Amino acid sequence: MRDVKSVAMQFLALAAVLVLPAACSRERRAAPAGDPCSRLDLSLLDQATVGAYAEAAADLRARLAEIEGRVFYACDGMNARLGLPRPRNTYQACATFRARVDEARAAGAQVSLQVSASCAPDGAAGDRCQETCQLESCAATTCPDSTPCREACAAVAESFVQCTTDTVALTSDVDTELGSAITQNANEWGTLARLVAELQATVTGLGPPLLAYAQTADVIGKDEQDCYQNALGDLGVALISFDAARDGLASLPAVFSPAGN
Repeated sequence: MRDVKSVAMQFLALAAVLVLPAACSRERRAAPAGDPCSRLDLSLLDQATVGAYAEAAADLRARLAEIEGRVFYACDGMNARLGLPRPRNTYQACATFRARVDEARAAGAQVSLQVSASCAPDGAAGDRCQETCQLESCAATTCPDSTPCREACAAVAESFVQCTTDTVALTSDVDTELGSAITQNANEWGTLARLVAELQATVTGLGPPLLAYAQTADVIGKDEQDCYQNALGDLGVALISFDAARDGLASLPAVFSPAGN
């Protein structure tokens, strides 16, 4: 899997040449006259492909922008509580907080987080299986040998897994204000660390096929090219947000415990 920073550098270089000012987003698709993505003919494979890439890149950009914003507000809130300078971007806000943590560590403090995740299958799939098979519980190993039941049991195994995260601060020899600031933000920190980890594969996986698209498409018309450029732009911005969020979270390294259930 490619390193995120190397992928980011490729997209930043491309964006300097290719990206258009406007992004291809769901909001813009409400106004077809101004959106090249909405004018694609989705019955054509190449155009449907670039349209799907554009949609995925726009969704990823929005998701990572939200996560980066939450990382910023966590760092900014801790800076405010500690009476530290409050820069206006994520990198600087979290770097300011990191410097305060490093100062405490240099004085002998132990500062980290423990993140425990507990996951369970979506209960709705289990309920449907129990109703279909007339069982008290559903599992692939005990499923009756009938097509409806096999399909219902398989749905339980493949169902969306719901996870909850519990995060606690593990600190010692830390002054009261720093310890309190970390403790109050520990659960948010753990949630954000999990979200960033979950998006790692999407971030690194979307780039290579999108970069290769221009070489594999048979014919690229103007709308298709414009939509492709917008997709590159969205992915480039998403990579910047991903890097900022990940770097910000490194201000307070998390120690992950084994997942439960």
